[in-house]
Amino acid sequence: MTRYEVTYGPEFLAAAQAAYPDQRNTRYSGPTFHDFMRVPVRSAKFAFATNWDKLPSEMGGAVRLVILGPHWTFGPIVFYAALVSRRTGPVIEITAFEEDRDYWDTFDDPDD
Repeated sequence: MTRYEVTYGPEFLAAAQAAYPDQRNTRYSGPTFHDFMRVPVRSAKFAFATNWDKLPSEMGGAVRLVILGPHWTFGPIVFYAALVSRRTGPVIEITAFEEDRDYWDTFDDPDD
């Protein structure tokens, strides 16, 4: 089994920082950027690093994806990554993600 180094692309980081603020406040009580990186991104990073060859592919195999089910305050998320060549060898770069942020709204609130 090949284990790859996993990095984050600049577009991925910019999108994550735009989606999740650095801290909670009176207007926002959801997950922070730190929460996002610590929970779902860490899981996706592990999956890309250890199972690259077995993951579903997009674009003829150049891009692979990891689908995470809902967890904690996060809805289902799809992460995309590409295997890129570097001087030090191949590296997986997480390039994008899509989250169903309305997932939890699909459940009826028993208190209503």
